[in-house]
Amino acid sequence: MKLGFRHYFTSTFIGLCTLCSPAFTSANCPSLTLQETLNSAIEHSLALKQADANIQIKLADCWQAGLRINPELIVEIDNIGGNGGNYGFNAAGPVVAISQILELGNKRSAREKMAAAVVTIAIWDREILKQELLRKVTNLVITSIASTEKIKFLQMANDNATTSLNCIAEKIKNGKANPILLRQTELTLSTSKIMQRKAESDRTSSLRELALLCGYTFSDVDEMLYPFFDFDTPPPLNIYQCALANNPEVAKYRSAVYAAGENYHLQKANAVPDLEITVGIARDNRNRQSSFLLEFNIEIPVFNRNQGNICRSSWESMSASYQLEEIQAKLELACTSLHDQLFRSLDTVNMLHNEALPAVSEILQAYENGCTEGKYEHIDILLAQSRHIELQLQLIDALTEFHQLKTDLHYLCGSCF
Repeated sequence: MKLGFRHYFTSTFIGLCTLCSPAFTSANCPSLTLQETLNSAIEHSLALKQADANIQIKLADCWQAGLRINPELIVEIDNIGGNGGNYGFNAAGPVVAISQILELGNKRSAREKMAAAVVTIAIWDREILKQELLRKVTNLVITSIASTEKIKFLQMANDNATTSLNCIAEKIKNGKANPILLRQTELTLSTSKIMQRKAESDRTSSLRELALLCGYTFSDVDEMLYPFFDFDTPPPLNIYQCALANNPEVAKYRSAVYAAGENYHLQKANAVPDLEITVGIARDNRNRQSSFLLEFNIEIPVFNRNQGNICRSSWESMSASYQLEEIQAKLELACTSLHDQLFRSLDTVNMLHNEALPAVSEILQAYENGCTEGKYEHIDILLAQSRHIELQLQLIDALTEFHQLKTDLHYLCGSCF
């Protein structure tokens, strides 16, 4: 739904819009879409680059896990340099052999699966960082736009209060107004100026942080294209709950459960002893005879020397499953809470947009018409305009909350909306 609150202004009230600060309406600043801003944030994120490097590290570990054991060359010479018939090399018995360890129990395959699972976890870690970055940048854009809009209306409020002060002062001179009304208007003006300074500070802070995240200068992000004044009814809760499966944290913990299971299989495989095969040739110089050598070596598994690691990996697998259930429960609760807050915020926006603002606009129009007929004074119009501005500021706050809650819910569900 497109908000049309600007159409509520009468000709007098619309004229105040021209008083907006030019610092926030400069045509020299390029307009950026939200997607361009998000892409720039991804490109300039050092945390994501670090996560990319971490993925490459895990891929290298995966490569390393699949490497085979090299064969071993054995050269052995017996009976060298003895006495009598064994003098020199007369009785030497050289042996040249090659030994190879064969990993039994599918250890290599288990290592590769375990390493691949760790790579998947690293990929989801990066996705979590990315989603959090995009959520943060989107909310900063919303804050920046909201602050800019508030500054415009607060400037109108300042001008309105200043004009009201002059009118009331003139009426006091003529004995037609209470001095207390003058004091109240002065307080209203002071409050409006304080709110404007805060809005300017919020805007500067959000733009500065955006510049840091996106790599743009301050003026580059001065005007951003974002449908701040558009709002639609969000999907029902069950749609969001179904989409929670796309949350990267859920995917990460699912990968962790899988990795824990693969680690258990790896530890079971490590309990299987390896077979060492040696093949070679032996020569007896004394008899001038040669023979082949074949040797098998394998550990006798009288004791399972890896049972502690097997037990540990079994409990780690159970722990990972519990962590997955816990994160799913937390996300379910967060989704329900955010959805409730989102609809409460939407109700506030609808009430302000569809009820409060039209009512105040009608009152303002009535004062305008009555003023021309002599029924009302100009001060009555100024007070009605002041109330109109207050409602506009409330609407901006409500829209800010609505869009930020919608963004939080959007990324909670893996940005699938």
